[in-house]
Amino acid sequence: DKDGFDSTSVTGGKDCDDTNQFVNPSAEEIPFDSTDQNCDGSDLVTAGSFEVAATTTSSWPRVSYNGTDYLVVWYQYASPNYTIKAQRISKTGSKVGSVITVATTASPTYNYDPDVASDGTGWLVVWRQYTSGTTPTYAIMGQRLTSAGALNGAAVTIRPTTAGYYKYWPRVAYGGGKYAVAWRERNQSASPYKYLVMAQLIDATTGALSGTVKTASTATYS
Repeated sequence: DKDGFDSTSVTGGKDCDDTNQFVNPSAEEIPFDSTDQNCDGSDLVTAGSFEVAATTTSSWPRVSYNGTDYLVVWYQYASPNYTIKAQRISKTGSKVGSVITVATTASPTYNYDPDVASDGTGWLVVWRQYTSGTTPTYAIMGQRLTSAGALNGAAVTIRPTTAGYYKYWPRVAYGGGKYAVAWRERNQSASPYKYLVMAQLIDATTGALSGTVKTASTATYS
């Protein structure tokens, strides 16, 4: 196949598939495609899973790919802190750098339910922030990260702690130079309860909110 490596079956070389120039000992392994590109004896899919977060208090993992690395995000509890964490993972399944602290707060403020998307270079991580008390408050927060996993600017309050509304399950996607963040809200008053699906655009370059919050749908239940 003219890739510069001799076949293992014919000449005793190290090329495990001499009919494919993209398979040889110097090739980059592509995980989960059932092909052993680098001739080390197995594809990464056969090597099993690997540990990203070595703690029993990690939950709600999400992942996004920027064209070079994956970013896995989750929330982690270590009394008294509720923290949003992240870890870059290479295409071959190796950890890149150390665990990233995206956001941390101490009780009675808690960070939950992260999600993540990429603009093809960096990422935006979003999450729900809850502060307990006689009148609890809820906010939807966001933090941009560079391709190297560094925090890019300050955290952004996507939806502030507007009185009277729970906020749940933020989700984020990218397109056209902007991130779109959507979440669910519910009023705290007695029945009938009003549920809303809300959305906010965020400029991927500056992190600024783009336009006003939009109400995607509403429903009322008794």
